[in-house]
Amino acid sequence: LPARLRFKLNLLPASFRRDFPKLRKAMARAADRLAEELNARVMFIPMDDAPNSRDDEVCRDIVDLMRRRERAAVLRGQIGVGEVIGVYASMDLVISMRFHGLVFAALSGVPIVGIHSRGQEKVRRLMDGLGQEAFCVSAEEIVAGGESLTDPIEKAWSNRISIRGELRSRVHVLRRAALDMNRQVRRWCEERL
Repeated sequence: LPARLRFKLNLLPASFRRDFPKLRKAMARAADRLAEELNARVMFIPMDDAPNSRDDEVCRDIVDLMRRRERAAVLRGQIGVGEVIGVYASMDLVISMRFHGLVFAALSGVPIVGIHSRGQEKVRRLMDGLGQEAFCVSAEEIVAGGESLTDPIEKAWSNRISIRGELRSRVHVLRRAALDMNRQVRRWCEERL
């Protein structure tokens, strides 16, 4: 999407059956705020294309809840991993509950705001490992009204230049750790298979 600012939001509906409508509303408010205050275009990217997944439906539901829905779009259709990474790299900020969404953005040095939930601690651990714990919020706290997306989004946006550099320096360490883990898994498989 041609735009001065592009933000990406994506979600994990599976763990929020009962309270997810509240989280959807909070996400819609955050997207509206980005659209209104920063004149941003907000891109929703469904991450799960499994037959029973509702990612695309949830994304459309959030857009429908927005006041400024003309400033939002949902990525449609199947695209390859390379294209998905390219989409993330083109964003100015990524807000995500999805581990891989945060990884794809961080690999490109794009500032991230992570939303973690019970049972999804890998998001919190990733944010901690990247030194981005100040930009990680609890979905349960958002739903309960005790935490807002506004503060971490505003902090990430106002510190985006330094965050880009910090992510680029930390991603190098994570890449090395991922390669080491890959070698360990390969050795383990070779020894047992």
